[in-house]
Amino acid sequence: VRVELQVETPGETTLPARRLHDILRALPDDATVTLSVEGDKATVRCGRSRFTLITLPAGDFPTLEDLPFEGDIRLPQGILRNLIERTHFAMAQQDVRYYLNGLLLEVSPGVLRLVATDGHRLAFQELPTEVDVSETRQVIVPRKGVLELLRLLGDNEVEATIRIGANHIRLVLGDVCLTSKLIEGKFPDYQRVIPSEGDRV
Repeated sequence: VRVELQVETPGETTLPARRLHDILRALPDDATVTLSVEGDKATVRCGRSRFTLITLPAGDFPTLEDLPFEGDIRLPQGILRNLIERTHFAMAQQDVRYYLNGLLLEVSPGVLRLVATDGHRLAFQELPTEVDVSETRQVIVPRKGVLELLRLLGDNEVEATIRIGANHIRLVLGDVCLTSKLIEGKFPDYQRVIPSEGDRV
């Protein structure tokens, strides 16, 4: 996430995200917050409140900026959210068949497909759209990443961009960027269980 701030001294550090989130969530929406770092400690101040956090070297944080991505998909947030909502419920939870604990994203020239199954039920969605790929490719997004995607996506026409890499997938929403590792493994051949005929499929 990128935001504009008043900065007195440029620098970088790594903070405990959950602890910082809990602190900021408890403060008033219009509160002015200052953050200062000295050594391995960061101090968050707001009015009379003061919180101290332990930091880690920024150099130890994984670098994700230079990951190679290909096959960009661009579509309105609301459409992408709807596709995920119509399929993610069928994902398995803590199945020993780890490749079922996620959502299959299949991209082909001109088509985007989302598929989920827990071995007993299957959800499938297909959307004709422009996809920057020359051949069909499948990736499996882990359950936690799928739920985070749903949390970030709005029900609107603002453009969302999905970028697919060898081991990662990235969602870009303006100044917000979410990168998730992919599940290694082969997803079941879902086409075999989808009836080719019938008006109730």
